[in-house]
Amino acid sequence: MPPRLQVTVLNELNDITFSVLDVLRLPNLNSNKSPGPDNIHPRVLSECAEELAFPLYILFRKSLTEGKVPLAWKEGRVSPILQLAF
Repeated sequence: MPPRLQVTVLNELNDITFSVLDVLRLPNLNSNKSPGPDNIHPRVLSECAEELAFPLYILFRKSLTEGKVPLAWKEGRVSPILQLAF
């Protein structure tokens, strides 16, 4: 596994404005899909959207104010897809 790079942003992104309602309006998740890297099923996230909107708002606002994002947000799962040539 390659070493992780730590990047610090010097400029704050305070001029981006959004509300709890904007977080609540984020795209609907397909509850037929599998969980993401956090292992939380999309159906749980969809059904708990109202309860999660304010904590997510606080997390997003803090991230923008500090110019940092959690390391987990920088990770992704990449799965190769076999493509057969005919």
